[in-house]
Amino acid sequence: MTNDKPNYEGCQHIGADQDPAIHWPIQYCNAPKLAGTNYCEEHYSQMYQKGSALRKRHKDIRRANNIRMWESLFNEVVEELESEGFFEVENELNPL
Repeated sequence: MTNDKPNYEGCQHIGADQDPAIHWPIQYCNAPKLAGTNYCEEHYSQMYQKGSALRKRHKDIRRANNIRMWESLFNEVVEELESEGFFEVENELNPL
């Protein structure tokens, strides 16, 4: 039996081999949906992967901020040690 109207009762994942602009009617997965989503357990994990680009971007931003913090702390310590005379600052115009 052919139905011109897609079934929205189950999982609404469209397979990779289907193009809604070409294939009609669209064949959805139709497995039972997880509560509060439009996808079954298998397809939900595919659609909302932990390694998504946005999560990776946020991780990269946190890493860069952490490196900047350590660099800043290092520079503060070096300045403090230089001011206490621990390091001799080399003058490029008058090398020792």
